[in-house]
Amino acid sequence: METSSSLFNFFENLSSSDIEPDISNEETTDFSFHGDKKTIISSENIERCETDLSRTVPQFPNEFSDNNSCSVEEHIEVVMAVYWKRGKLGAAYYTCSDSQVHVLNDIVDVHPDFNNLKTLVSQVKPSQVLTCSGMADTFVQALSSAINGKMDSFNETSFEKEDEQLKKIFFMSVRKRDLNYDSCKRYILGMRFGFEPDTTNEDDHLLFVNSHIDLSQESMVVSFGMLVKYLEKYLPQINLNHEPLRIMFINHISICNLVSIDEATYKALQIFNPRVHPSAFKRNAAGSTKEGLSLFGVFNRCKSSAGIRRLREMFLNPSKDEKQINERLDAVEFCCKPQHQHIVQNLMDCIKKVESITGILANIYRTRASISNWRSLYSSLYNAILIGDICQKHSSHSKLLEKMANSITPNIHEVTHYMNQVIDFEESSLKNQFTVRSGVDRKLDLLRETYAQIPEVLVKVAELELEDLPSFVQQCSIIYITELGYLLSIPVWKGDGSDAADYTLPNFEVKFVVNNFVHYKTPRCSELDEVLGDSVASISNIESQIMITLIQFIHVRISDIVKVVKLVAELDCVISFSIIASENNYVRPKLTKERKIEIVQGRHPLQELCIDNFVPNYTFLGGDGHFMKIITGPNASGKSVYLKQVALIAYLAHIGSFVPAQNAEISILDHIHSRIQTVESVSTRMSAFLLDLKQMSHALYNTTPNSMVVVDEFGKGTTEIDGLSLLAASLIHFVERKDKCPFVLVSTHFHSLPTLLPESRLIKLQYMDYLTENDEIIYLHKIKDGVTGSSLTLLAARAAGLSEEAIKRAIEIQSSKGPLTCNPQLQITKHMMKEINYMKKIFKIVLNNEDNSADSAEYDGDDDSDQG
Repeated sequence: METSSSLFNFFENLSSSDIEPDISNEETTDFSFHGDKKTIISSENIERCETDLSRTVPQFPNEFSDNNSCSVEEHIEVVMAVYWKRGKLGAAYYTCSDSQVHVLNDIVDVHPDFNNLKTLVSQVKPSQVLTCSGMADTFVQALSSAINGKMDSFNETSFEKEDEQLKKIFFMSVRKRDLNYDSCKRYILGMRFGFEPDTTNEDDHLLFVNSHIDLSQESMVVSFGMLVKYLEKYLPQINLNHEPLRIMFINHISICNLVSIDEATYKALQIFNPRVHPSAFKRNAAGSTKEGLSLFGVFNRCKSSAGIRRLREMFLNPSKDEKQINERLDAVEFCCKPQHQHIVQNLMDCIKKVESITGILANIYRTRASISNWRSLYSSLYNAILIGDICQKHSSHSKLLEKMANSITPNIHEVTHYMNQVIDFEESSLKNQFTVRSGVDRKLDLLRETYAQIPEVLVKVAELELEDLPSFVQQCSIIYITELGYLLSIPVWKGDGSDAADYTLPNFEVKFVVNNFVHYKTPRCSELDEVLGDSVASISNIESQIMITLIQFIHVRISDIVKVVKLVAELDCVISFSIIASENNYVRPKLTKERKIEIVQGRHPLQELCIDNFVPNYTFLGGDGHFMKIITGPNASGKSVYLKQVALIAYLAHIGSFVPAQNAEISILDHIHSRIQTVESVSTRMSAFLLDLKQMSHALYNTTPNSMVVVDEFGKGTTEIDGLSLLAASLIHFVERKDKCPFVLVSTHFHSLPTLLPESRLIKLQYMDYLTENDEIIYLHKIKDGVTGSSLTLLAARAAGLSEEAIKRAIEIQSSKGPLTCNPQLQITKHMMKEINYMKKIFKIVLNNEDNSADSAEYDGDDDSDQG
């Protein structure tokens, strides 16, 4: 029998044996490995392994470290601050050449990839990067590797203070209360910007800041505050001109491969609709929210928790990478075909057994993993291998399937195989602790054999001891107590057992008396200590050493494991897309770089689920034609649904999903802006109309020729002339861009709006068709070219159930040319007359300064006098 010098040799040389996976209800599979020897581990050659696998992040002095500050001779062009918390990345950077700040609103960036962070660093190419010293080690590693162009160095970098990778990173070692969201928000609100009007008062300044910075974005606000605090201290050294910080403009970053969508647009389009728990005690607890009727809720057919997380990431980060989108669309198309349904079902059966391994790996690295954690990791990898085998057979149909098949590397096979070879899952479940299989370690097996024989040995030793004991002792037993070893236990034969000295016996050492039993250390017990020793502790120590070595074996292969689970999650999302597409008759969109959107028989993905007969509509924007649609029509005719429908179809195309239409050709977009829904809050100190203006301001400042702007009834929060003027001015601004005009969809009840706009081929006027019959309105929900002259408000009010009396009075007011008067047919009731008389008495008392008490004018419900 060969013995290895270390457990790593065991893992490298161990071949696949006859031991099969014992996960319940799992099918077994054959694994192929190199090597033809079965090596038994000898614990005599095992050295204790270190359990601390954490990285050491260098600590710097308080505030900004002078040791790391830039030298005076080194000119810095771009200074960037990044902050990551709870999975959301925020950033801000300052360009010295034009004194402008660029901010990145919070976006989801998932550990351990941090793809958005890497994309951001690659796009900005900063000269210096700031981050907080309290950031997670993995985040710092990813940031360091991104700065130095070593994107694949995750989990392999050991940081030291003199590490070259840290030369461009500033670690701010600041007290938490000095660098948190609230303090940074107050700091930003207290700043004065170079492009801010000098005449602004405090309220105007607040509105100005809110119109340029979304202060609800926590990570971005902290990054902005961190950046400004640093620049105020070191900018004179950077610029060599000793001028104070002056920010001339604030721009918003659009990461090159992502479509920028703000939170208001997500809410307005009902992409997410979280519902909080009704109980105040559970309202802020983790997992207390549920998804209401939303696009995410409809599309969430994922079978795994990792898939659900990945689906949310995809919804929060729509891509404009045409290659990535088409990879997803190819996979969706494969899964939608009827002849592939049995393949999809097999994939789903395996996917639902793959769990999110982030928390599991964290527990394993801390050596705190339960046996269920180990079982989950093994089951996830085992089923990932099965998924890879299925994808391998069909990899020619989709790049995503090919990636999934290629992700099953020898490392994945080895980790899965060795976990099964080492861990006895059945025995571990019974003992509820990590248990090593028989045949792994020679000494461990001998200890277990010895431990199994201990009860029989103890019985025989007890019989021998009983023969040597005095005749008044009728029974005895041998027990084992940790630290004390094996002891002879005899029931007390006299007294109450309070004094151990009363129970001395020749050649026996009294240890203690408890529960009416006297415990002795005898020569035979001492011999048992030498021969048997602490078998349980020895077994536990060896199993712990084997577990730690297995953890290290997994750790060096962690990147492959994470990649596999991520691809399984992506596949789960794609299958979810295909299920929705098949159920609702979606089609594959065609992505184009040409500035053109054409949707044939488009439908609203949520509205069509709520009604029986949804009326589809045709949409065309761009090309050589118009880029702006102005839609009028009666109230409740479907204008808002149509606007959201076009935006949602474009959005779905950018996450790689099929779309609800007969045919669709979608231009690749940079941004989707909206002014649809006003989310009011007392904390903003802004009225509904000011919030509308803020949303419109973002659209005006941040749109590109490849952006989409959706505006629903802008200007209704103020007077008609003011709202009309602002809307017309905003649309004229877009039209004046000519060929760089974004895609603009507008609905309005300002029927005079077209007369205020210049004649341009970029503008197309349309309305929602309807019929009127017997003073009733019939909505056709079909879009047509032209304009409507009236919103038919009164007919819509009647259809909504408003009383006929109110409608008649509204008609009178609407047709009145002079000043408004009271309705002559208004009947004064007897009760109303009594109240009038009571008030007349009160007025007389006040006007005449009488000394009568208020009781003299007491209301008398039966007084019918003085009807005049």
